[in-house]
Amino acid sequence: MSKAFFKEDTVPDEGPTLAPRPSEPLPLTPAGRERLVAERASIDPKDEAKVTRRLTLERILATTFVREPALHEGGAGFGCDIVVEDPRGVRRTYTLVGPDEVDPAHGLISEASPLGEILLGRKVGDVVELERGEDVIELVVREVRVA
Repeated sequence: MSKAFFKEDTVPDEGPTLAPRPSEPLPLTPAGRERLVAERASIDPKDEAKVTRRLTLERILATTFVREPALHEGGAGFGCDIVVEDPRGVRRTYTLVGPDEVDPAHGLISEASPLGEILLGRKVGDVVELERGEDVIELVVREVRVA
């Protein structure tokens, strides 16, 4: 609705403003889609405090497609779990996912993120270098599995 016909302080509320979505559908893992569908179902449509999140979830689900986990050139690919070990012997597991299901605290990283791009196509035994500020950390790929 055009604001030209209203005084600035009387413009009707047009609802929440949602971030634009890319024109191309984005991938989701099957598990990621299940999580988003479950989250949407858990939101009471009458809960005005959560209306923006519900609308966001609906837009995400309408503009994504499920891509099955698969190896990439024989190495880590979309939906794969990659176990890496740092020089101290600490192991971490990362899963390469689409941008709408990223959750770094739980090891879900976008395949398009810097770390995701480094891990894409890697195989067991590969050594990758991760830049952290001025430091470079070497990670050894210990396991790759289709999730």
